Amino acid sequence: MKRPTERGRRRRRAELRERARAAQASGDAARAAELLQQSVDVTPRMAHELIARLRALQVEFVVAPYEADAQLAALERAGRVDAVLTEDSDL
Repeated sequence: MKRPTERGRRRRRAELRERARAAQASGDAARAAELLQQSVDVTPRMAHELIARLRALQVEFVVAPYEADAQLAALERAGRVDAVLTEDSDL
């Protein structure tokens, strides 16, 4: 079920990196940086390190095991969050 989604995300990230290279080659560094930011793949190790740092700083956080779009929206509407961090490109 998740495999096609992950393949699509990998393909999109590769396309974004290619567009970033083209933007950089044409001298548009700002656009290249924007595209590269969109192409980042958050690895499990990166997520683990972030969670460890948040815990060390005693920052409250929620890790959604699956799709969290509705949960994120509800938390934001209720004023329960100061920030939302996601690698989901469809939000």
